[in-house]
Amino acid sequence: VHLARPGGWGFNMLRFPFTWEAIEHAGPKNYDYEFIDYTICVLQKCKDYGFRVYLDPPPRHSESHPWSRFSGGSGVPYWTLAACGINPQHITDMYTEAAIIHCEYPPAHAPDPAALPAMIWSTNYGRLFSQTVFTLFFAGRDFA
Repeated sequence: VHLARPGGWGFNMLRFPFTWEAIEHAGPKNYDYEFIDYTICVLQKCKDYGFRVYLDPPPRHSESHPWSRFSGGSGVPYWTLAACGINPQHITDMYTEAAIIHCEYPPAHAPDPAALPAMIWSTNYGRLFSQTVFTLFFAGRDFA
């Protein structure tokens, strides 16, 4: 029923975003074949209903967000933080504020929920965490 509706409205193309974290969350080269098989089944259903599907894969999709959901973004697996030498416990603490994550507001040192900053994913682009991991990811051979 859900796939029949967009087709009935005249749509014939779907965008299917997926993240690196969904495929390789357990570690490098440790793929989630259950997720991959499920994705193939969903894509087959889309085909059965006559849709063309644009797969929006990593890293392009994950580049558009400040790295990982553990740093105020989305897309990149947790294990990459340790691979970069970053302790996730210190990403949002009051000393570094390397990233802002909504689930950690209000902070203990300023417990005023009204002080929650306007949050869109791009607010973390200029913070230390994103600047560090993007430098390592895109220019690690030159700067790391």
